[in-house]
Amino acid sequence: MYLTSKEVHELTENLCAHFEQIVFLMDCYTVLAAKLSKYKNPINDVGVTEVYGIDNPELFQHGEFVYVKEHVMTPQKYIDELTGIEKYIFGKLYAGSFSKKLYRLFEYRKV
Repeated sequence: MYLTSKEVHELTENLCAHFEQIVFLMDCYTVLAAKLSKYKNPINDVGVTEVYGIDNPELFQHGEFVYVKEHVMTPQKYIDELTGIEKYIFGKLYAGSFSKKLYRLFEYRKV
């Protein structure tokens, strides 16, 4: 969320040039979350003034660097360890469709 699309692209190009194999996990804001973060976000307290979001993970593919899949931020097995209202709230806010509208976890590889 701190790098522009161009900066992420340059980073991954440099990684590909330097390493023979790469597995790259990137957690990121969605475009919606980036817009909402301007109003109330703890990162604002440390001087962050611009954040970036991504909705299309294929945007960062290039050459040998390819998008593999999206991972869930919170696996169901951990939610299942909770009980009662905590399980319900956590499942809805941090593992359900609401959280996917805000945060994503993408996997890329150099092939």
